[in-house]
Amino acid sequence: MGRSNQHMGLTPAADELITAKETAVEKGTRTFSDGRTEPFERTITVDLVKKETCGTYLGMFDTEFGLYRYTLPNGKWYEEYVQAAPWSSGPLFYLALKDENGPVKESLWSDEELEDW
Repeated sequence: MGRSNQHMGLTPAADELITAKETAVEKGTRTFSDGRTEPFERTITVDLVKKETCGTYLGMFDTEFGLYRYTLPNGKWYEEYVQAAPWSSGPLFYLALKDENGPVKESLWSDEELEDW
């Protein structure tokens, strides 16, 4: 196997912290190529979290990857950071979240998870 960057990403608990969705109904009019129109209505799920790049980290061969800031509808925010990057034919990037108080405990990878690669 060749050397490569391996992205382990965020824990499932961290993913839950940055999830805020709501169901909405879209209503409108479809216009077809022959000029016909018809009303439509559909239920969709809307992601309410604002996601923006807040930094980067370097992988092998100076490959740059983005880190994100997630802002929830209530104004609370979380930023990704690299919690650990052990080596196994390349770096394994384990991401976690921090807020205004520092690392968010619920988002951290456990020592066992970090050693189990």
